[in-house]
Amino acid sequence: MHLAFGKEHMMAVDRFRQLYGWGDGTLGCLGFGDNRKKMMPTLHPFFEGNKKIIDVSCGEHFTVVVAEVMGDPMQRE
Repeated sequence: MHLAFGKEHMMAVDRFRQLYGWGDGTLGCLGFGDNRKKMMPTLHPFFEGNKKIIDVSCGEHFTVVVAEVMGDPMQRE
């Protein structure tokens, strides 16, 4: 498991390369689109399916995710 910590949010990549986020979502730093707090690790729906997380890093109020898209990225799921 890989963990990354921001000022008030955290991100984790599990052994299956799935991304989880929790903490203060203000300013969209968790990337869920709702700017709300997540009290428990929450699976990030955008990165499910054909995306493999390579790395994640958190800043004070932001998160950067590096992911590999499996298959043809131009083909819709």
